[in-house]
Amino acid sequence: MNEDFAAYNFESLCKVLSPPMQNAMQSEIAKLKQMGKMEWKSHGQSSKTKILHAVMGKTPAQTQDIYQFTMELNYNQAVALYREKKNGQKELVAGDPNKIVPIREYIVFERIISYKDNSRKPEVKSYGHWRIAGKLEYKPKEGKAAKTIQ
Repeated sequence: MNEDFAAYNFESLCKVLSPPMQNAMQSEIAKLKQMGKMEWKSHGQSSKTKILHAVMGKTPAQTQDIYQFTMELNYNQAVALYREKKNGQKELVAGDPNKIVPIREYIVFERIISYKDNSRKPEVKSYGHWRIAGKLEYKPKEGKAAKTIQ
């Protein structure tokens, strides 16, 4: 997802985001595009992914089951934002492509299962795919230094 976000690839993002997240990301991408070109690089996972919360519910009409898992993801990344100068050169305007920053995010994954014809019979289920329904970024406490690429 982060690679598609950095590449401003909204079409690919739509495949993994819920409609409300699509709206949020679309406006975020529009703002970033005005500022320049983003580069994002993963530097691996720093710990195992944890399931923090799981919930299952039904719509009032009992025609859909909704499953949500909140997960904690810890990884390292480097991000830079460039603006193109008139001479074709790139000018760094934000971030540092050589600075590895630890990231902790809490992501809500969602899957909706619909029953066709308002039936609860298993043979008429329509399985949706897992999507990202929400995302929160954890800001580390002061004093936790980022690593710089040598």
